[in-house]
Amino acid sequence: MSQIPGAAAAAAAAQAWLVEKGELIALFGESIFYGAHVITCGLCLRELLLSRDMKWKFPGSIHWTMLSGALFLIFLSTFHLALGLRYNLNAIKVYLGIPGANLAFFDLAYWETIMQSVIYVTETILADALLIYRAHIVWDKSWRIVVLPLLLWFATTAIGCTTLWMVASTQHVVPSEAQRRLEHWMDGFLSITFTVNILCTSLIVHKIWRVNTQVASSALHPARLTHIVRVVIDSGLIYTACIIALFGSTLANSATQFLFSSVLVQVIGIAFNLIIIREAFHYTWPAQPEGTVVVVGLGIAGVKAFNYLRGALPSGWHLVGIERNEYAFFPIPALRATVEAGYEKHCFAELDHLPVVGSSSGKCEASILPKTAVVQLNTQSVILERSKPQSEATTEVAFDYCIIATGASYQYPCRTSDPSLRASLSQFAQFQDALSKSSSVLVIGGGLAGIEFAGDVASHFQDKRVVLIVSRTPETMFEEGVPVSLAKKTLESLRTIGVEVRLSERVVGARDMVTGPCKKCSVPLQSGQSIEGIDFIFVAIGNQANSSLMQDLAPGSISATNGLVHVTPTLQLSHTPSPEKSVLPLSDSSDVSSRIFVVGDVSDEQKSARSAFRQGLYAAQSIVNLVYGRPVKPYNPASAPVYLFSIGSHYGGGAIGRWVWNSRIASMLYEYGLPAWCKGFRQEYNSPLVQV
Repeated sequence: MSQIPGAAAAAAAAQAWLVEKGELIALFGESIFYGAHVITCGLCLRELLLSRDMKWKFPGSIHWTMLSGALFLIFLSTFHLALGLRYNLNAIKVYLGIPGANLAFFDLAYWETIMQSVIYVTETILADALLIYRAHIVWDKSWRIVVLPLLLWFATTAIGCTTLWMVASTQHVVPSEAQRRLEHWMDGFLSITFTVNILCTSLIVHKIWRVNTQVASSALHPARLTHIVRVVIDSGLIYTACIIALFGSTLANSATQFLFSSVLVQVIGIAFNLIIIREAFHYTWPAQPEGTVVVVGLGIAGVKAFNYLRGALPSGWHLVGIERNEYAFFPIPALRATVEAGYEKHCFAELDHLPVVGSSSGKCEASILPKTAVVQLNTQSVILERSKPQSEATTEVAFDYCIIATGASYQYPCRTSDPSLRASLSQFAQFQDALSKSSSVLVIGGGLAGIEFAGDVASHFQDKRVVLIVSRTPETMFEEGVPVSLAKKTLESLRTIGVEVRLSERVVGARDMVTGPCKKCSVPLQSGQSIEGIDFIFVAIGNQANSSLMQDLAPGSISATNGLVHVTPTLQLSHTPSPEKSVLPLSDSSDVSSRIFVVGDVSDEQKSARSAFRQGLYAAQSIVNLVYGRPVKPYNPASAPVYLFSIGSHYGGGAIGRWVWNSRIASMLYEYGLPAWCKGFRQEYNSPLVQV
């Protein structure tokens, strides 16, 4: 990759009069490129941390690996430049007269030289690894393609570490024998890394050039120069060109090797940042000239997709958001709102404030259709049913791509049923009033909704009797992989605040029951027992996916057991739609499934607010990739299940993978996080706090 600072000076001892000039020029050149590195790092961080409308991204949507890499590289580059400045100042200050600063530049034993060498080799190995990884990804994750580069990379790593050991163990003023050994190791290091870069860059350029040529011939026809620049930026040829220049100057024993070896430290970071930046500005791929994307459902997953597409789709495209209600509903604070009057204002966001843009802004033209239901989904269009004041509007919207984020149906108040905001707020007030007048509450279902509701009621109304029916045992309360200790701690906390828990019990006819007050009911159990004197029932079972739109289009995609829609690893529809519904030519029918993405609670992927955000963002990014002719990468779900819920005001439950939190700590985290989650929800819609 490069010649190690200081070691290069020793190798050029025969031309000592050039060393001082070479080191000073190298410092000047590195300073210029460091400025470029800082600028590209700022643009890179903006893309990684901020959304298209310049708001902070949701933590789950931040690419933490890329963020860590960018920060790590700018840190190393800054440290390397600072060491170079100190190195030069020390040489000029300490070594005066004859032989002057050259004596310092020949000396490898100073800690500045050793640390510069460590930084240099580290960045070199990291840059080669990133280049190999990009070749692996570009070639559809084919390990066969990168076997040889990987073997060479391991050789580079071994030689680099050996060279560092030799530099660190060298005494002041290098003996000739040690100098010759060091030269051999440096030549091997530089030769192998040069080979890795040429090989990987050739593979990447070949693949991208071929794909770009195919896209250009079928869609747009960019100028030849623009086409070449795009390939250069995407494949990291800037970095490889610097390697070639360093290799040539080293073979020629030229003083310019100092310049290239120092500049390369900054070029590594610049090339890394450009890879991320070009994703934001779409340097690499020409886009389809025009089209339409429809987002059905503007809940948690749908609005995340809508907001991303609003800023990412190019001019000439249309974005349509469709929502059956005049508001968006946030279910997480809904259970707390059943016991705290006024808290329901945190459950809603008004769609009127969701920003839209027109084609005059240079972006896509976006629009929202509230109080609009999709009654039929076709392969290239949706049929709408709008409210009476809007009945004259268009009832069919054609699309090129569609995101289905219709969520799931659940008993009130976990989901709402009235499309009017004022009516939904009024329902919460009625619920709160009926609950406060009750004396004995039965909660059916031991999932998170049942646990939180039972805990909130017992904590806020200590004079009420609260009975929780759990059909499972502690070993099976939560999903597979979650420690049993979480269930045991949860049950212990519930009993501590006075909840009467009945394990391994089922209510007869529970799925036909409706949440609400009753008159001193006797509720029968399958065990033959009954619970007497119940005057309020909360049904926390019966979650049903809103997948009816797929019933006619692709019935094979719907699970017969739970109604969830099967999706591919890319969250696209997993089954080809029924032939009679297709309006495409037969030759294109296999492409139909790739046009429709299914995210959130309606899909058979992970279920949580965090997962919904991630899936919505992923689907939007995938559509942008398709628009620009780029491949779609598989969705990467959270590797470990994350739980955080409340059990009243003072207890909670939490776990990440197999790490279970203390109930008090979980409660503190939940109580602190809940207002922040509600605020983040409203910010997605740019909505003020709803007035109750």
